[in-house]
Amino acid sequence: MLGGSRVIQHWELPDDNNPAKAALKGGKVQVLTLSPMLSPDDGIDKFAGLALEHNSDIRITLQEFWLPYDRLDCFNEKSFGDQARSLRNWEDPPIAPGDAQNEKYDTSHFNVPSASQIDKLHAPYFQKMDAYVEEENRKFGKRVIFVVPVGQAVNALRRKVIEAKAPGIEKQSDLFIDRLGHPGPAICALSAYCHFAVIYQRNPIGLTLPAWLAKEGTKERYPQELNLLLQQLAWDAVTHHPLSGVNGESTGVNGKK
Repeated sequence: MLGGSRVIQHWELPDDNNPAKAALKGGKVQVLTLSPMLSPDDGIDKFAGLALEHNSDIRITLQEFWLPYDRLDCFNEKSFGDQARSLRNWEDPPIAPGDAQNEKYDTSHFNVPSASQIDKLHAPYFQKMDAYVEEENRKFGKRVIFVVPVGQAVNALRRKVIEAKAPGIEKQSDLFIDRLGHPGPAICALSAYCHFAVIYQRNPIGLTLPAWLAKEGTKERYPQELNLLLQQLAWDAVTHHPLSGVNGESTGVNGKK
């Protein structure tokens, strides 16, 4: 793990500190998961090429994110140009001056946009990711890279929160732990279910509520109803994404479709 990194940063690690390359060269890796921050970069192509040299049947999964700070132009991302400004047609609430804690941890700005605004803001990023994956797969002559649509699942969860249909979660801001948008427990579980669905090509509905999602110390955290919603949202996002490699016919852990 390299926090907030591009895939090329992992590729460029020295060989003696690069277990990913060593594992791929062993030829026994079936699935390689990558999560670039944010837009796809040359490291993906390089890892894919190395992986295919040693296992022609390998699958590479690529995680899409939700946008940090709800911004297209975060982390000096300039490729979206005017879209970054025109699509973010709302203002963040002010932060009390000199309050360093709130400058980092106040998540109230996530409560401002509507579900429609969130979807429109993220659309160019999702399109860019999909276009990259489609081009890479054309180059390789087959489907090698698959999208894990975590970002779209998160947006669907935010819509449920706005509609007051997410048990145990009152506001969008409750989903995040800081202003950047690092995930709270619900999004962590949602992301895990998306990855489970793509990697194992199985429906996550029926998996038990993770202990860390159920309780925080001795305090009850989230209900089982939320866990089921997260599984449903993950499965819906995965099965409706044309580049996930999964369709709705796959069975769940309890034999359900």
